[in-house]
Amino acid sequence: MPCFNPILHENSTDFDLYCNLCVTIGFHSSFLGSPQEKIVTYEPTKDFSFLKRFYCISDLFGKDQWENNKGRSFNEEGVHLTNLKKHPVNACHYALFCYDEYYTSKDETFKIAFLAQVKYLLDSNSYHVVDKGMIAYPYDIKFHDLNPPWYSALAQSEAISVLIRYYAMTRDKAALDVIVQLRNFMVSPQEGVCGTKSITPEGHMV
Repeated sequence: MPCFNPILHENSTDFDLYCNLCVTIGFHSSFLGSPQEKIVTYEPTKDFSFLKRFYCISDLFGKDQWENNKGRSFNEEGVHLTNLKKHPVNACHYALFCYDEYYTSKDETFKIAFLAQVKYLLDSNSYHVVDKGMIAYPYDIKFHDLNPPWYSALAQSEAISVLIRYYAMTRDKAALDVIVQLRNFMVSPQEGVCGTKSITPEGHMV
């Protein structure tokens, strides 16, 4: 199974994971369906037992690698920085690491660190309103031929994973609309409105 699946669940395919995730939190449509013009959130599940650890992050990245690694730092609010810039994927990776460590160790410092990353994700200054009912976390860095701001499906999907865990922890419904709008962006075509969905020559959606 690829390293950065949003949720790890035994005997499930990637497609099953995404669909199960979105049906569970009440999107009323499959994860891979069309974006919703009207933002509708339904009552989420009360059972989050399907959430599994991010083994690749929790087991391969220890605390020292996050806190004492060249190029990694934190701002005054505790948000993880990469080369002194906010980086949505790395902030989400750190959040998922802290979430796993908190539930393993019960060390409150990991919970505080997790919530600091969530505060960054929920801050409207952290994401762009791309279109009606769609938001996305931009990269503020140049990467190969990509000039800022640019977007990736990985950043949006990992933010959804973080925010689902945040809701499971706090039941804060403020996260639900953000999850839906991120999902809408992900399933919008790259052509026209800047989404992340594309179709391979074989007809498969990626």
